[in-house]
Amino acid sequence: MKGVGMTMWVVGMIAVLWAMFVFDPSVAAEHPFSGGVTTDRVVNMDLQQRQLLMALAGMTAFISGIVVHCLAMVMDRMSPVARPAVHTPVAPIPTAPHSDASDQEVMERHGIRREGDYYIFDPYRYEHLKDAVAYATKVKS
Repeated sequence: MKGVGMTMWVVGMIAVLWAMFVFDPSVAAEHPFSGGVTTDRVVNMDLQQRQLLMALAGMTAFISGIVVHCLAMVMDRMSPVARPAVHTPVAPIPTAPHSDASDQEVMERHGIRREGDYYIFDPYRYEHLKDAVAYATKVKS
């Protein structure tokens, strides 16, 4: 996105400089009584309007390019790629030891069955026995 912004402001600057210093809004005009010998240049209003529009478009592109370029720089500073986060390992929360026998009794009491790593009650499956028990208790009450 920085490249797009930079391209916009460079193109805008070139357009403004072209409109102001290269684009010529004047046309040649002969004096009607000089017999065609003397020619002057007069400003053509249509060409002057085109020059003004070219300059305005260039200024708009220039300012927009600066805004896009600056936003890209800010986003780069805020992104995690530019500023890697320091990950500290989190210790697992100690849990009280459960015996399989007590879990089996609770499962039988509430009608919960075990399939692989999941506890099944009705059509739902749970990763933790306490969640299945809570739902079973809620349904039966």
